[in-house]
Amino acid sequence: MAFTTKLLINGESVDGAGESLAVQNPSTGSTICEVAEATAEQVEAAVRAAREA
Repeated sequence: MAFTTKLLINGESVDGAGESLAVQNPSTGSTICEVAEATAEQVEAAVRAAREA
């Protein structure tokens, strides 16, 4: 089973532009999904959008 992950920045669903992190099922060790980290710029954009909300 694979999941798609996104970031929510200013009401828009966007892909993380950073490195990918594997999320594992602790009982089986299998990878559930990969999550892309947010870049510093994406974090700044999310904080700016939250402050303006």
